[in-house]
Amino acid sequence: MARHRDFDGHGIGTLMLLRIFIIVLHVSQFTGCRIITVDSKPGAVDWYRKKGFTLAQVKPRDDTIPLYMDFHRFVSQEEQRVLATLPDFSE
Repeated sequence: MARHRDFDGHGIGTLMLLRIFIIVLHVSQFTGCRIITVDSKPGAVDWYRKKGFTLAQVKPRDDTIPLYMDFHRFVSQEEQRVLATLPDFSE
């Protein structure tokens, strides 16, 4: 996943990551996919961490830094957050 610097701040990286989440969600229904990993450029680590990724406990290479996300935990937390904002229609 990459985009040109001229497009910083336009939300393109976030949209690409959301598309990846959709693909992983679909694939995980048929496979044991649970973890998403990235090899981040050093300057993008904070961006990934803001999106919910965690630094992996392995020695980084010279040019990339490994991060991961437990996708099922992320989806569950987001689902709970969204459900908490919905009105109660049970009455």
